[in-house]
Amino acid sequence: MKYKKHLLAALFTCAILSSCTPSVLYGPSHLSENAISSNGPRKYEAYGDYLTADQVEAFCKAYSKNDPDGYYIRGYLGLFREKTHVLLVRFHKDGIGFTQAVESFYVADIYVCDGWDGSYSLAVWVEGEGAYGIQKAYENGKISKEEIRSAADKAERLGLRQYGHLAVPLEKFTFSLTWGVGFDSSYDSKTGTLIKTDKVINRSPEEYVTTFEYPNIESLYEKVKMFALYRYPSTYDPYEGVMISTNPKTNYKLTIDDKTIEARDCPIIEGYPEGLTWSGKRFLELVFEIRDTIQNSDEWKALPDYEVLYD
Repeated sequence: MKYKKHLLAALFTCAILSSCTPSVLYGPSHLSENAISSNGPRKYEAYGDYLTADQVEAFCKAYSKNDPDGYYIRGYLGLFREKTHVLLVRFHKDGIGFTQAVESFYVADIYVCDGWDGSYSLAVWVEGEGAYGIQKAYENGKISKEEIRSAADKAERLGLRQYGHLAVPLEKFTFSLTWGVGFDSSYDSKTGTLIKTDKVINRSPEEYVTTFEYPNIESLYEKVKMFALYRYPSTYDPYEGVMISTNPKTNYKLTIDDKTIEARDCPIIEGYPEGLTWSGKRFLELVFEIRDTIQNSDEWKALPDYEVLYD
């Protein structure tokens, strides 16, 4: 009897855990236009307003000669040159399982998007010519780097780009930071242009402009690679939930490669207030390091003092 009680308790615990375990995320539901069904022959359906049912069927048959019925479109990332489509695709077939790990896709030093398990792939379909994995399509000139960048931008807007990392090598790494009450100070590592302020009255604006070579760029690059860059929304509040306010407030806009994070109306304080989230602290650490490195430089200090704009 004691054994049976333990067995029943174990079974009950397993049932509870099973019911609480989240289902595997196969991508945003609004992208799942093609229903997955194992009942009878595959009936191809249009994918939103992007592809007709005939086009979906033509793509699947071009992408897989052996098992076209197993492929389903889960994201439409762009149409180029009138007949070149970039598609996030999932393979589904009863009895075939895949790793649950998120699959992120990279090509041409660009982080393009995520799949939600090993069943996903990123395809380029050129109508009338064929369908390819995106890496092969790029190598064969079926899609350009600029078009891949555009597809990545679309994936960003669709929320399909969150779990990857910075893909560019050190020699191609660029960043910019704009900060200040009125976004008046800025630095661009690509051009080396440093602007102390663009709010001037009596002086010439050029007096507040110089060039600056950011030191220890390798160290910053390594920190950025460990930073969850793509988890942050384009508009972000690093002080969310923190009860602190100052007047005036300041703004930050950080761009790394092709990702921009803008934080507006942040309190002007030094340090990190109590209650700051881990992600908020990580963002501010990166912003403050870049800002303080610039403002402690000889180039910054050599620029004129700010004008008094208001008496």
